[in-house]
Amino acid sequence: MSVVGFMGEEKLGKALEGFDVVIIPAGVPRKPGMTRDDLFNINAGIVKPLCTAITKYCPTALVNMIGKPVNSTVPIAAEVFKKAETYDKRKLFGVTTLDVVRAKTFFAGKAKVPVEGKAFAFSWFLCMYLVVFPSKCPFWF
Repeated sequence: MSVVGFMGEEKLGKALEGFDVVIIPAGVPRKPGMTRDDLFNINAGIVKPLCTAITKYCPTALVNMIGKPVNSTVPIAAEVFKKAETYDKRKLFGVTTLDVVRAKTFFAGKAKVPVEGKAFAFSWFLCMYLVVFPSKCPFWF
């Protein structure tokens, strides 16, 4: 086995060709003074061309998105895949454990109750909603 490095958008095809799994940790971390909008604009500009290349060179790959904000980068990836007619909801994932930990910490402190969540954005939103507005929850499991 050998390890090969590729650099630059023009080499994405060679880097991705034939892969079954693609992990995208691409993006910049949020810096002091940077808004979430700033972070989104920078990281969206990184994620979109990567996902476009995935549609061409490994359209059936499992794609794991780590770049923040995940609740924005995963939908960008989904739209790129839909446009290319390669979208499969079973093959696109977002890693949001950090967001879950933040939500638990924030709401546990504010509501003085534990907040349960799974490692994806919808679940922590749901759990926060249940803690803050338990009698108004429109869906029960």
